[in-house]
Parts: sequence; C-alpha cells; structure tokens
Amino acid sequence: MNIQLPPPLDQLIRNLNLAQIMAIVSGAFLVGGLLGGVVGSAAGGSSTATGSSANDHSPAAPQNGPVLEGRAKLSALHQADGPDSGKDAFDGNGQTHPFKGQVIPGFSGIVEVGDGTFYGLPDNGFGSKANSSDFLLRIYQVKPNWETAATAKNPENVGGIEVLHQIDLKDPERKITWPIVNNGTTDRLLTGADFDPESIVRATDGSFWIGEEFGPYILHFSADGTLLHAPYPHPEVKSPSNPTLDAGEKPNLRNSKGFEAMATDGRYLYPIFEGYLDNAENKRERIVSQFDTETGKYTDATWTYMSESDDALIGDAFLTKDGRLLVLERDDSLGSDAKLKKVFEVRNFGNAEAGTVLEKHLMADLLNIANPGKIGMVTDARAYGVGDPFAFALRSVETIIQLRDGRYLTALDNNFPGDDGRYRGTPDDTEMIIFSVK
Repeated sequence: MNIQLPPPLDQLIRNLNLAQIMAIVSGAFLVGGLLGGVVGSAAGGSSTATGSSANDHSPAAPQNGPVLEGRAKLSALHQADGPDSGKDAFDGNGQTHPFKGQVIPGFSGIVEVGDGTFYGLPDNGFGSKANSSDFLLRIYQVKPNWETAATAKNPENVGGIEVLHQIDLKDPERKITWPIVNNGTTDRLLTGADFDPESIVRATDGSFWIGEEFGPYILHFSADGTLLHAPYPHPEVKSPSNPTLDAGEKPNLRNSKGFEAMATDGRYLYPIFEGYLDNAENKRERIVSQFDTETGKYTDATWTYMSESDDALIGDAFLTKDGRLLVLERDDSLGSDAKLKKVFEVRNFGNAEAGTVLEKHLMADLLNIANPGKIGMVTDARAYGVGDPFAFALRSVETIIQLRDGRYLTALDNNFPGDDGRYRGTPDDTEMIIFSVK
C-alpha cells in the first residue's frame, strides 16, 4: 500500500532520523509530543530549514557515558548593542555583511556564576585580525532557560538563552605598549584585531584571567573589564600574529594555535596550546604550562599531553575540585564529517610530576550522548544529531566545565555565519548543553 501524506508532513517525515521515527512508532510521544511538534513545524513553526542530512551518525545510545540533561540556544542572528560589525567579514548561509549591531559568534569559554547565570567569552569575532577590527571584545552574562526531559514534550517556553548584560574589555590605563585599533580614545575598547581571547577563568576577587592566541598572551582584567597589567607573553613561544615580532624573527607556533584552553587551581593557571609547536618531533604533543598568578610569571613546570592525532585541536580544559584535569579535544569538522568531539580526564593531575607525559582516560564522547529524555526532538525535529543518542556534531566545540552540582557543561563557538552543522544553509545557533556521566 502506498500511503500519500500531505506534502509538508511527507517532507518532514523524510527528514526525521531513525531515533525520532522509532519514538513515534513506539508511542514514546503522544499526539502533542513529537508528532504534534512535527505537525506544528509543517504549519509554520520555528524550524523551517532543511537538515544537514538524515542522521546517519546514529550509533546505539551509550549504556555508560554521558547523558543529556539540558539544552539551550542563543540565536545566531542575535545582535547585541553597539556599532555595526563585520565590515570586513565574509558572507555565508544567507547572511550579508556588515551586520547590524555586535554579533555574538558563540562562546569560546564559559564561567559558572552560581545563580543560574554564566559568563560567556566570544573570541575575536570573524576569524582573523584583518576582518575583526569593528568587533568589540566582551564578556556576556547570560541566563539559559534549559530544555530538560521534563519539558521536552512541550518545550514552547524553554530552550532559549537570555543575554543579561555585557562587560567591555578595555585598556584605559594604557597597559598595552603597542598601537591598538582604538588607540587614541579614552576608553580604548579592545577589538578582535587587537587580541583573540579563547579561554577564561574567574579569580576569587571577581577578576578574569583570559588566554588568547595572537601572542599567545595571558590577560588579566578587572571585574569591570579593565586591563590590569601589560599582557603576559609566553617566554619561549610566539605566533605569526604576535605584535612584538622583531624584523626577521621567526614565530614557532602556527596562527590560531595559542591558548584555546586554560584551567586553574586557584593560584596557578594551566594554559595549553591548541596545536603542536613548530619544533615538535611528535605532532600529537600539546604542552601544558604553569603560570603563577601571584608572581605574574611562568614557572619552569610543564607537562606533555598527547592528543588523539596530529591535527586534533585542544578546545578547552578545566581542573575539577577532586583534582582531575578535563581536556576537550575536537576535529575541525561538523555534521556527518565530525569524528572527534571528546572529553578526556587526567586523574590526579596535581600529583603528576612536571616534565612527564600525562595519562588520559576518555570521559565523554560528545558525538554519542544518551538522550532518554528526548531533549530537542520536538524543538529541533529535523536537525542533524538531535536524537537518541544526541550528537554535538558542531565544528568549534570549545568549552568544558564541571558545574557546582557535579554535572558538566559544554558550549559552541558558532563561527558566525559560516558554520551550518545542524541545518544546511543556516548559521548554527550558539548551543549550550548540560550532561552527566554515569
């Protein structure tokens, strides 16, 4: 028998992944659940783009490992107050530059505040010094309204992220000794042509330590975003974008391979190079350094972390209260091409002898997260990777932190407007997810 469905519903059913179809067949959702969400989409709901593909990722849901517990998204099209941005940026996925106001191109680092809100750190904006001079460096305080298993069947009023306020990063006291974009102004607001901030931790006094990639530098800002000290350079490493390179001086780190990750134990910072140093004999080596926030100097202690492959990128790091160093590794792919989005743990990192190779253990595969609560399967019924299991198959997964309640959070740098891992031809929203580990 050849049953003909109405064209909109027929197209939606064709785009559902196997897990979502099975949910309908097994009755996991009643009318008003998944099927109701599909019909609602056909009638003009919010999900109107075509998925990147049928979810051919679809491994079996893990029996042991990460379990999805919350998901929230900030629209890629959200624009914060400020001057237009992206005059030198690129077009993509239906978006034409310049963009009205300040775009928020995802978060490269996140800090939990403790009241249900988070500080989110975007990177330098549009990917390079040359195209980010009108992108203002900021820290945004945001409040996710988590979609959970309890609301997944009727998620009408959940799943968004509210932007509460912003902290402008600035150098009014002229700690930076080289020219910056807003050199002659009073506030000297910093831009994406000045620094590329990628990792962030918050000190007990409320100030922020930020790892960046152009130097690479460590930057220290007050709670209101004022630069407190001249940028701290690494004593032995410079990238091609370092503003203090002497004539004829050769950098020894590729562009955009600086301090994407940085953990802290309170006093010490542990920045990790995203990629290998130019002189590395083994290109899987990623160097972990130690910086003393009390003296403002690097110590002699370093460790070697071995990545999964030569080209694996270190996306973030976090030191837990019980002494585990969490390290996020990723590839530079999205959608069905994504193969590596994993969180590893180095147990008893505090007892690891300096100069040694760290021993790591897999903690969570972010491409294979159990989703028994069916989170996102109504709100993003046709998105790639949204099913059971759930796949965080997005390009720049660049955050891992442990929350105060013991669960974990990861988030996306969405590389606006070019990345389209969920829906082909549509810029990825900034996603934040919470997961537990069995």
